Amino acid sequence: MGVLCQILINRTDEGVFRSGQTVTGTLKYSIEKPTRYNSIDISFVGKGRCEWSEGSGKSRTSYSNKEEYFTAQQNLYTPKGDEMLKPGTFEYPFEFIVPYNIPSSFKNSTCTIEYKVIVKFAKRKLFSSGDSFETVIPICGCVSSSLQEPLLFGLRKTLTSFKSKSKVRVNAEIDKVLVAPGENFNLRLTIFNDSNVSLIVITELLTFFTYVSDCGHKMVESVPIEATKSNSTKIKAGSKTELVCNVPTLTSMYSIQHTKILIGQYKVRVMVKLPFPHVNAAVAIPVEIGEIGNPPQIVVPPDLENPSTSYSLTEKNYRFKHEEIGYDFKNCNEKIKSEYESEKADENEDSDEDGKTYYEQFDLEYTNDEELIKYVEKLKLEYTSEENNNEFEDDHSEIELEDDNGKNCAESLK
Repeated sequence: MGVLCQILINRTDEGVFRSGQTVTGTLKYSIEKPTRYNSIDISFVGKGRCEWSEGSGKSRTSYSNKEEYFTAQQNLYTPKGDEMLKPGTFEYPFEFIVPYNIPSSFKNSTCTIEYKVIVKFAKRKLFSSGDSFETVIPICGCVSSSLQEPLLFGLRKTLTSFKSKSKVRVNAEIDKVLVAPGENFNLRLTIFNDSNVSLIVITELLTFFTYVSDCGHKMVESVPIEATKSNSTKIKAGSKTELVCNVPTLTSMYSIQHTKILIGQYKVRVMVKLPFPHVNAAVAIPVEIGEIGNPPQIVVPPDLENPSTSYSLTEKNYRFKHEEIGYDFKNCNEKIKSEYESEKADENEDSDEDGKTYYEQFDLEYTNDEELIKYVEKLKLEYTSEENNNEFEDDHSEIELEDDNGKNCAESLK
């Protein structure tokens, strides 16, 4: 028998560790006979990986990515010359500080982000790498948002029939865009039903996870969270209705930030459900769920006395999604005004034959300028394409593939 080892962690009351907290514990191991080790080290590491496949048969393509967030290491034993470690029982206390700028622990069939305390007993033998022991440390990373509160958004839908053309507008306001897991937030809606049909407004949260491979190929998974779904009563034709919806979150929900392999978001979706043959309209706005921490920074503990600790943190320069695609929040108000004025001149044009709104879709934009409240329905326009039964809620999951470089990537893999 080689070595017997236990890694005892002083767990927190919540069961997880947060950015800036200290992971403390005790390493206990025993050796039955004199053994020559090259070194004994204990380390605290954070790594992430994702992997998935698309297609089937000969056209099947695999995608993957991986990342290391940090490594902190303590050396417990280094021999002097040909020294052998004598038999006995040994005990070492240890501590590591959880850095900022790291994502929360996450695991599903596609992606894993995990943190471990690992002990390695490295031997000098040519055909033996020694023994290794590890234990998983659950981490809650801090999240942040650059959006102002309250956040205003909305949608507008044009209904066309043989006799007339009418409109439905929804103005919405979220009081919080950054909430802790399990915390509720309010969604205020004003519905202008200037049509000749009644409708229902559905609100719910969606998981919106984007997996990114090392060649830039993306896979998006969007799934409604049934426990957060809420239906309004029927809103009569030709009416104005004001609603306040309380949107719950679950304690298991965490946004994933500070990683290049996964963009883990939650979105609040407002959907106008219309009777057949009209097509439903919806808009989805991201909200961040997680522990609200201090501004991102690297926290390195002071040198520890016997053993010493060395920290190595991966350099990252991640940005929010709106920053990656060139959003300019300082100048977006004038842009929205000009877009609105240019489209307002086209309001008398005919809508599409299938009844979908004739307005082209905009990239997600935000404003809290009071002068733009009357234009809020133009900030985001998003509709859903339904089959003839027009039952949106029957679709409990949807997967969208974004393939910026997928074709070139697939050819290179083949």
